[in-house]
Amino acid sequence: MEGLDRAGIIYRAAIEIPIVSIASPALRETPLPRYYALEAVETIPICQVEEIVHNKNSLGEPMKPKVEKRTRIIASGWQGSDLLAIRRSKPSEQDYLARFATRKIVDLASSEGWTGFEAEPMQVM
Repeated sequence: MEGLDRAGIIYRAAIEIPIVSIASPALRETPLPRYYALEAVETIPICQVEEIVHNKNSLGEPMKPKVEKRTRIIASGWQGSDLLAIRRSKPSEQDYLARFATRKIVDLASSEGWTGFEAEPMQVM
């Protein structure tokens, strides 16, 4: 959390996730790490979701259709936040807030050795 604050990252809330117990005897003597779930500030929809249907394999042979969804952020609508959430179009989906982070957060996570943090690249238009 200190790293986020030092970097000037704005977020809606940080909820500490308590550690109940440690199973490994070797780790019981080390200081407990602190884990947080971050709530991003919800922004106006500034993304496009496109579906790409693959119905041929790499050799050009027919196969069962596979749908790949890609999310693209429209840079002209982005308001500069490093951590943002965008409401998906279908509120019936279990996780209908899509969360996005800029490279600044990915680099911070790497330099500070965050655990439990995953990111995958996306295309910005």
